[in-house]
Amino acid sequence: MNWKLILLSFCLGVVCYSCEQDATTVGMGMLPDQDKVNVYADTITLDATTIKLDSIYAKTVYGLLGEIYEPSYGNFKSGYICQFYPAVAFRDSAIDHKVDSIKLSIYYQSFLGDSLVPMEASVYPVVKALGKNYYTNQNPADYCDMNTVYGRQGYTIRDMNISDSLYLSSGFIKTIGIRLSDEIGQKFYDEWRKPGSNAFSSLENFIDFFPGLYVKTTYGTGNIISVGSTYIDVYYNRLITGTDVDGNDSIYVGKDSAVFNVTKEVIQLNDYQSALDNQLLLTDAQKTHIKTPAAIFTKIIVPIPEIIKKMSDKKFTNAKFSLSVYPPADNAYEFSFPFPGNGNTDAEGRYKKMLLVNADSVTTFFENQSVADSRTSYTTTFTSSNYTYNFNNIANIVQDAMDQAPNKNLELLVIPVVVNTYYSSSYGYIDYSTSHFLEPSAVSLRKDADHLKLYIVATDMNLDQLTP
Repeated sequence: MNWKLILLSFCLGVVCYSCEQDATTVGMGMLPDQDKVNVYADTITLDATTIKLDSIYAKTVYGLLGEIYEPSYGNFKSGYICQFYPAVAFRDSAIDHKVDSIKLSIYYQSFLGDSLVPMEASVYPVVKALGKNYYTNQNPADYCDMNTVYGRQGYTIRDMNISDSLYLSSGFIKTIGIRLSDEIGQKFYDEWRKPGSNAFSSLENFIDFFPGLYVKTTYGTGNIISVGSTYIDVYYNRLITGTDVDGNDSIYVGKDSAVFNVTKEVIQLNDYQSALDNQLLLTDAQKTHIKTPAAIFTKIIVPIPEIIKKMSDKKFTNAKFSLSVYPPADNAYEFSFPFPGNGNTDAEGRYKKMLLVNADSVTTFFENQSVADSRTSYTTTFTSSNYTYNFNNIANIVQDAMDQAPNKNLELLVIPVVVNTYYSSSYGYIDYSTSHFLEPSAVSLRKDADHLKLYIVATDMNLDQLTP
């Protein structure tokens, strides 16, 4: 192995102890001049501000339903518009060609708020085709008939008719069932048996026939449920051929259902309404803030011209910084909602992380469902021991900014996300897609100079020229 590379690695370790000093040079005075490798360390003060995006990209089959209030966060209300995939259509003719009933089932595993607060959800028809625009600034009234109610149901998250042992069991799936108008189910059946109809032959044809539903909260405040899946079941009776207890063939009347569910192939639009004077957060001189899914994020400003002035044409080997969270007792905005990016998994098994990404790349990053590559984007999780989010090495993105736009500050956004992973026996858990974290969460971050510094280490050796 090249001895210069070994020596450089040793020096980089030594430099980590002197990062608080100004433009420190760690030389190797005992070496000949031609073999010296100089390593430099310095600290740069960053700037941070709170921003609000007009909308966020939310292509997902997971929705939020309900309304909740938190003094610092404000009032938050959510519903969702969804299309359906004809997963299992009618298998046979119904007795007397009449359907029995139709029900919308909303399945969920987690919630935020009071489980005993009475709530009500209502269902409205979609009457206009949904464009493939998954951003959260869509107005449901542009697509739905808000004067026609297909169904309405009161509920509490904690169904007191279910025993504690069953409700708390890991396999128990919590459900809100909303009986829809029987005419809708009959319409499905009549279209299925109509000669020449192809409404159920493809997803596109089915959406033309039935554009979808809008589910929203119409009564109550105090909780939000995280919807894992949404189904329509059309129940009907049909003749079923089977065998009796003696093994003889028999024909009997049995119940069946046609099933239509929300899948990744169809469109779901999420409707988020967040009410609070967010101007107070945006102009806070002491802190920056992050609120989801209200699209309020923290922007970090890295002064590239200042770094170049200090470091000239040296190459970065390390650049790191931390975002400090106010302990709850010292936090004027003491959110009772969970911190985002805490490293836990949500009900669907996705990891909650904090993303750092170039502000100019946010749109393409989420539309492409990219993953952090540690070159142009980075993820971390909350460290509870010292109340920080630590980004341990962003040297690549800083170096690229110096090379591509030396006269321009680098703007990075800090955004809560959820990351899908899979397990490889060779490499462990591997991230394969990233989405915005869409559950209510909030955190306040310190922006004073003592808590917002970039620690940098650089060398005047061209690392690309080192050979093993």
